[in-house]
Amino acid sequence: MTQLTIGMPVYNGAATIAAALDSLLAQSFTDFVLVISDNGSTDATEAICRDHAARDPRVRYIRQPENLGPQMNFRFVLMEAQSPYFMWAAADDLWAPGFAARNIAALEADPGLVMSVSRVMFTEAGVPSHLATGTYALEGTARQNAARFFANPADNSRFYGVFRTEALQRVFPTRPFHALDWAVSAATLRFGRHNELPEILMMRDSSDPASYARAVLQDHRFILWRIFPVLFMTRWALWHRLVPLSPGLLASLLRLNLYMHFRFGLYRLDGVARRYLATGSLARALGLRPAALG
Repeated sequence: MTQLTIGMPVYNGAATIAAALDSLLAQSFTDFVLVISDNGSTDATEAICRDHAARDPRVRYIRQPENLGPQMNFRFVLMEAQSPYFMWAAADDLWAPGFAARNIAALEADPGLVMSVSRVMFTEAGVPSHLATGTYALEGTARQNAARFFANPADNSRFYGVFRTEALQRVFPTRPFHALDWAVSAATLRFGRHNELPEILMMRDSSDPASYARAVLQDHRFILWRIFPVLFMTRWALWHRLVPLSPGLLASLLRLNLYMHFRFGLYRLDGVARRYLATGSLARALGLRPAALG
């Protein structure tokens, strides 16, 4: 049985996908299949992918007859996997040759892990910019880990680590919603801990905060979900009992919903968001209580 499936959902990725594919095909761990799901690209993506598939039998190219939407395209490549390990690959990211091997070795050495990821460097226009803050290890109990994750999901670069496939397939939603990747990362904690390798073995293209704000409007039409961008995600995770309930978890989710409301909600209040992040106090963020001296 093939040990690893790499799932690459893509739409109009011609500018970067060749480099991404070359990076994946150069992995020192070679027992994998690379499943590309093209969401109906209108640029040269198809030609580039078919060329790579013709040159390497590990590459499987699928062109969707109609656009599934980005999140359901992520689901499609996941559900194609029949291997014990799975990782997503974005068409604008790059990986060191040892990325897959090092993370799979960590998972095989510790059955209590459900995911392993390296440190990640963000780039802007191909130039290293800053380290990701969303790969930190989660080494406590499932209850502790879920509360800690939702206290600071950050950039959630752990979503691009190597997972145990069965756990991912069991928790991935059947419908899209905003911050779905946060829900999935948190839900896998029911099945084990998250590991972080100290080496930087992956580079991700840095996203524009403005594009994140636009995604809030695109992902939901109902005004309540637009005002509170992660409220639907919170409702979904709690309703389906995909994260273990605890006072710490509920407190983390409340703070997260408030911050995202101020920062990215329909009526954005960036100043309030920054004060709330800095103080952790709603009263101080709203100016109802003076900021602490220090």
